[in-house]
Amino acid sequence: MSGSGSGEGDPAGFSASRERFDSVIAFLDGATGAALSHAEMEERLTVQGRDLLRQLYQDHLDLRAERGTTG
Repeated sequence: MSGSGSGEGDPAGFSASRERFDSVIAFLDGATGAALSHAEMEERLTVQGRDLLRQLYQDHLDLRAERGTTG
């Protein structure tokens, strides 16, 4: 993992976001997701997508704090 933020490999500090993203993919690929109606799927993805964005933001804030940067 590169901590430089250069886009090579997995960015440092975003492992929780990656895990959450992977869980969304697994849900979409699995039997539970396949059994939902379109409306149910949209609702689940709305919630999971919002949770993913929150995790990305938190990981970003944690990384900034670790690096001692403010903004």
